[in-house]
Amino acid sequence: MRCYPEYKESRAEFIKLVPSHWQMKRLKHVTESIRNGTTASQIQLGETNYPVTRIETISTGEINFDKVGHVNYWEGIEDYRLRLGDILLSHINSLAILGNCAILEKSVCLYHGMNLLRISPNSLIHDRFLLYWLKSFPTNQLIKSFAKFAIGQVSISITYLKEIPITYPPLIEQVQIANFLDRKTEQIDELIRIKERRIELLQEQRTTLINQAVTKGLDPNVEMIPSGVEWIGEIPKHWTVTRLKYLGESIIGLLYKPDDITDEENGTLVLRASNIQNGKPSFLDNVYVNTEIDEKLRLKKGDILLCSRSGSRALIGKNITITKKLEGLTFGVFMTVFRTKFFRFISCFLNSQIFKNQSGFFLTTTVNQLTIDTLNNFFICFPTDESEQAQIANFLDRKTKQIDELIATEQRKIELLKEYRQSLISEAVTGKIDVRNEV
Repeated sequence: MRCYPEYKESRAEFIKLVPSHWQMKRLKHVTESIRNGTTASQIQLGETNYPVTRIETISTGEINFDKVGHVNYWEGIEDYRLRLGDILLSHINSLAILGNCAILEKSVCLYHGMNLLRISPNSLIHDRFLLYWLKSFPTNQLIKSFAKFAIGQVSISITYLKEIPITYPPLIEQVQIANFLDRKTEQIDELIRIKERRIELLQEQRTTLINQAVTKGLDPNVEMIPSGVEWIGEIPKHWTVTRLKYLGESIIGLLYKPDDITDEENGTLVLRASNIQNGKPSFLDNVYVNTEIDEKLRLKKGDILLCSRSGSRALIGKNITITKKLEGLTFGVFMTVFRTKFFRFISCFLNSQIFKNQSGFFLTTTVNQLTIDTLNNFFICFPTDESEQAQIANFLDRKTKQIDELIATEQRKIELLKEYRQSLISEAVTGKIDVRNEV
């Protein structure tokens, strides 16, 4: 890829130079309309309902027809019917998601819902060129710079969006750029999919490794016997099956009032579900309290801290083992600590599929909580020899660390591919590279 032979000043603050034959206009001059969607109330799916877009419809950067809402017919509904080439843009959302957009690529019956702007290109602009231009880093940053902040979200108005300057080449060249980016981004996306599949396989390998170790041990030649529990299967002959309540104590977290919340200097950090991310402590969302805390609710090294209540089913049971660095802190009422001298082996068990399988017996569609009684009565297959427990824990520490490092490497490669994808889009739609001979 090469540069264009001649450039000129763009007159747009976020792009200094553009190819000399490119034009610059305001977004309002290259679109038929930019408007809000219908505010009609969404209803349950039925035979006579009409599909309508929601914020999550474009959350992946494409229109997901599995994530639409539905409305009843009313006179005037056809004014909101999307046309081929219409672009939907998220204009009310978190700052990170603001400006997310997707295009309607096929003629289907779909209507324009609220909280997404509908951008309809006119004859001056190719719809996919405009899509890539909106997805480019300079444009996305410019949209964010116009954002108006409110409680829990930001927004950009149609008035501001219309005034954003856009630089663009002749229509035939727009098509060439869009076709080039279609091809290149699909190649990059395929590489990303391959690496995501690699991560899935590594995660499956990690799960299998943990399950095998906490139910069968490390000796492949050991004599096995039925455990008496269907979902555990056979266990080594010298192991036992017991319940967690016989191996330690379950402790529910601190109940505090809004008036107890204070700052870091004057309070104690309360660990909550948000403080556990990917099996590790996280301190991006902290709450501190200034209140009397029972010594029993002070975290100790070796405590296993679990999320026991959440609006998300997937979060129930996620856990970390408390290190010396976290001793003395406390934990919230939606969390539970399992305190045991066998914490290393039991921590491995709580991160196994065996534990997740048992969670299916208490989680429902309406209640996502792990009660003290339920946790206490979980079955665990258990080697009574503490040296064997240590061997298993050491083995899993070493092996899972190796797998986690491989996963982290693949994730970093994915991030680099996404950065390259974004860079390629930005350079193509702003004229930094000439792709006319690349198609």
